[in-house]
Parts: sequence; structure tokens; C-alpha cells
Amino acid sequence: MKHTTLVFSALVIIGAVIFAAGCISPESESLEGNWFLTGIGSDNTSIIGGITLEIAGSNISGNSGVNNYFGKITLGQDGKLTISGLGSTKMAGPADLMEQEQKYYVALANAAAYKITDGSLIISDNAGNTILTFKEIPAISGKWLLASDNNVTVTFNPNGSFGGQAPVNVYGGSYTTTGNTLSIGDDIISTMMAGTEEQMQAEFAFFNALTMSAGYSIVDSHLIITDENGKELLNFVQA
Repeated sequence: MKHTTLVFSALVIIGAVIFAAGCISPESESLEGNWFLTGIGSDNTSIIGGITLEIAGSNISGNSGVNNYFGKITLGQDGKLTISGLGSTKMAGPADLMEQEQKYYVALANAAAYKITDGSLIISDNAGNTILTFKEIPAISGKWLLASDNNVTVTFNPNGSFGGQAPVNVYGGSYTTTGNTLSIGDDIISTMMAGTEEQMQAEFAFFNALTMSAGYSIVDSHLIITDENGKELLNFVQA
């Protein structure tokens, strides 16, 4: 009987631990980091250009398409949040970007709650309506220079596109990352300029290395791209 009681008690404790693990509150997920806006409103209206959000402690900042902005963020219980003290630079831009920027500022001011789902930061208003949807900016984002030839570049954009200067031609394509994995799409395109035989061979090798990409790491401001076996393919330095 005593043995049965001990087993039952252990099962109760294990069950409680499992239950607690499955009920992680939003407060346990950090919002700190860099995010880019993928949609505004409950219909997730696509963004013109790019809008970013950086969260560092109680401070927020970013670029809203035309202007740089800043403010304060306060997190409460049960996924509640408030954004206050918004301010921005006063640059003028195209009418569509200015209109979108104002919608973004209004949405930030109306932010009342958040959740993180499948890597997306979803912000809602007091009525529970989704008003802003963000994706985390991958660490790989930014402009990089090939360590062996700084004239060769690649820029990884937060929206999943990339491009740059190869030894001869300008190129572009798409990519995806999950953790430290990197997958380059089969949609790489480039201009069709001709160079010397040496340049064209270098360009072929560069594009071939890109298509074999399977992972990456960032060490001392170097972006190391590797194949599926972990072998180094390309070594870039931050621009």
C-alpha cells in the first residue's frame, strides 16, 4: 500500500510538471530583439517597403518606412502590454509610405496585448483584434563582404530575399533560415555580363557555393556559410 501511494504521488508530481510546462505564459517569452512588420490590421495587410521594431528592455525603436521612431514598452501579466512616449523624426516621404507610417503609429499607440506564435509576434488591441504582426529579423540579416574579395557582396533582407554583387554580375534570390540552418532558393537570378575567364570561374564557384548552403554561424563579425556536412563554403565579414 505504501509503495502504491509513493507511485501515485510521483505520477501526480510528474503530471503537474508536464501541465505547467504546457502552460507557459507569454511573459516567459522574451520580446527583446529585432523584428520586422509583415502585416497591419486583422487582415494582415501587406507592408510597402520595410518597417522595423527593436525592443531593448523598456525601450523600443526602429524605422517606420520614412522616419525613425522611439518609445517605451511596458509588459504586464497575461500577455498585456502598453506602448507610450512615442516620438519620431520629421522627414517627409511618398504619400503611400506616409499614410502607412501613420497607421503604424496609431496601431502602436493602441497596443494592449501580445502573443508569440510560430515565430511571429502578434500585437492586438483592447478588443482582441490583431493590429500588428511581426517576424523576428534573422541574425544573418545585413550586408556582408566576401573575406577573400571585398568586391563580392551579399545582403540578406529580413523579408527572405537576398542579393548582391558577384565577381561579375549583380544577383538576387530568396532564402529561409530556421535556427542556424540556411536554405537558398532555386530562384537565383543575375545580370548576364561577361568577364575574364578567371572572373567567370570565380563567379561560377561563388554561385555553386551559395546553392550548396545548409547552415551558418556568426563568429567575430564573420558570417560562415557551410554545407550539409558542416564544411565551410563561404566566409564573409560584416560590411
